[in-house]
Amino acid sequence: MQHKVNLTALLMLTFIVICSALCCTAGKSSNSAAEINPDLCNCWMHSREEQESNSDDRIFRPCDYKEFPPSRFRQSYTFNSDGSCKYLFLAPTDGHYNKDATFTFDNESKELVIKKKEGGEMRMQLLTLEKDLMLIKSSR
Repeated sequence: MQHKVNLTALLMLTFIVICSALCCTAGKSSNSAAEINPDLCNCWMHSREEQESNSDDRIFRPCDYKEFPPSRFRQSYTFNSDGSCKYLFLAPTDGHYNKDATFTFDNESKELVIKKKEGGEMRMQLLTLEKDLMLIKSSR
């Protein structure tokens, strides 16, 4: 009888430990503030005037880098150290507004994934990331 009680207690304790570990890690982003490159956490504006017209690579500069010339639409992203972000959206009615999202960034592969609140994602390959320059190539 004593062995049965000890085995039951051991199984119950193991179950509690496993459940606690799963609950503590559920819902966490793959980025921690320490893992996100601090140069990425900024507001970035598409600087198409600097890139070649036949290039798939897109040049982004910090939003306060310069006064950008007028444009019908100029893509921008704002990345925060907590894994949240905003991106400028061009509506079918030609309106522009920011949408909330979350992002992950893989420091090894340099892949940036923006997960939209309404579903779907945008994948980008960062070719260069410096304080005043973000060069990206769209993966999809």
